Amino acid sequence: LFAQRETLFKFAPLRGGKASKASNYCLSCLISLVEQSRYLQFRKWPVEWGWCRDLQSFIFVFERHNKIVLERPEYGYATYFFELVDSLPVEWQIKRLVTTMKLTHCSRATIIENRSLL
Repeated sequence: LFAQRETLFKFAPLRGGKASKASNYCLSCLISLVEQSRYLQFRKWPVEWGWCRDLQSFIFVFERHNKIVLERPEYGYATYFFELVDSLPVEWQIKRLVTTMKLTHCSRATIIENRSLL
C-alpha cells in the first residue's frame, strides 16, 4: 500500500524505554499515513482522513486500495487495517467501524466476521 520514500520530517532521538519507542513508532506511522494520503490526493485518487473524536483515533480511507486504516495514538503500536466491501457504502462502513470500536463487549473479530452488533 505504501511506497518507500524519504519523509519530510526528521525525529530527534528520544531517551527512555518502551514508551519512547512506542511514541516514536506511532508518530512515524502517522506521518507516513498523512504523507501517503497527500501523495494519493495529488494523483487524484480518492483518499480521505481525519480525527475521530469518539475513538480518539485517526481514520484513513483509501478507496482505491479498498482499505480503512485506524491509527490510535494513545496505544503505541495500534494500527488497524480493515478491508472495504464494494457492495456497501463507505460512509456506512466507517459508521459501523466507529460504533463497534466504541462498544466494550465487541472486538475486532465482530467487525471482521460481520456479526450482528446486538
